[in-house]
Amino acid sequence: MARRGGGESEKGHRSLELSRKAHPHLTKLPHNDIFCKAVSTLIFRVLNFGGITLRGLNSTELTERQRRILEAVIRCYTFTAEPVGSRTVAKRYNLGISPATIRNVMADLEEMGYLFQPHTSAGRVPTEKGYRLYVDELMKESGLTREEKELIEREYEKVKHQLDRIMEHTSRILSLISRYVGVAVTPPMHEGVFRHIELISLGANTVLSVLITASGMVRNKLISLDFEIPRQELERIASIINKKLSGISMSRIRDLAHNPVELRSMLGLEGEKFSVVRYALDFDPDVQVYLDGRANMLSQPEFSSAKRMERIFRVLEERERVWRILYPAGKAGEVQVKIGSEVKCRGMEECSVVSAVYRAGDMVGTIGIIGPKRMEYPRVIPLVRYTAKVVSQMLGG
Repeated sequence: MARRGGGESEKGHRSLELSRKAHPHLTKLPHNDIFCKAVSTLIFRVLNFGGITLRGLNSTELTERQRRILEAVIRCYTFTAEPVGSRTVAKRYNLGISPATIRNVMADLEEMGYLFQPHTSAGRVPTEKGYRLYVDELMKESGLTREEKELIEREYEKVKHQLDRIMEHTSRILSLISRYVGVAVTPPMHEGVFRHIELISLGANTVLSVLITASGMVRNKLISLDFEIPRQELERIASIINKKLSGISMSRIRDLAHNPVELRSMLGLEGEKFSVVRYALDFDPDVQVYLDGRANMLSQPEFSSAKRMERIFRVLEERERVWRILYPAGKAGEVQVKIGSEVKCRGMEECSVVSAVYRAGDMVGTIGIIGPKRMEYPRVIPLVRYTAKVVSQMLGG
């Protein structure tokens, strides 16, 4: 059952039988393994794959040695969440450079703003500037395994063409595979096209209105009346609405709900029957947000502070803020990465957001992953892109 506004669904996790393999030990970094075709625009930081067009950061600022060491530090920090020292880099990566030289280069990277040292005796950790260069130029995507792709497609087969359930499964899949927070946002209801409505008597002068769009979006609404209306009469009213309004845009439907003279003329209904119609068609025009995996944030060392975790959870509880965090999400086929302050949301300064647009006919929605700045970008980015592609295919985008 779709849940308005999202919510955790731990039972759903058991239906996704994905083996939770531990991250393998870091492999040694080849000298030529430092570029990928993923770059960011200056304004929205939208990743464009298939070519290298550098904007937003001056990539010529760093030498190749500095780039290799920066990538090594970020990759190491991603898995350990501990400040990285020069000896660690020398041991884990075959850079052909002594620890002393690596230490000097790391000091240079700190002066340039790519790394910082939390304590005098500690190693170094990446800054937002360092992460941005890593995402835009240095990292190499790991891609999804065949097992993961088959899992995603298999799970979606269970909910084909049911947009609300697709969104619920999407947030769950993204959360499970990434081990961060998965988010799925429907297109705005007012952008849809009216397909049909059901009016169901629940007794005690209460009616359940179920409004469904052509793309499969659903709005349920409880209507409390101060009069009784027979079940057969509700069915007749719904039949008239469906016959007269099917195929009309949802924005037009909502306008009609606020224009009783025109709506009454179109449907030929009066009195109590017309009151039911107006209540039923006055739907919430906003998006629905499905969110899964908040508990995953508890396992991240960055959020061990109760105060910091409270701020993050407070944001995740406010669906409109979550929706705004994901927008704008660029064009279909593009993946957008917002890091730290780029998220522009108080309480989310230590988080990153990876999002992509999917298409549902002529409408667009957004899916994404919220996690720490230290998130595993080489896996998260292709996961979001592939999932958005599958969702678009299912919804006729």
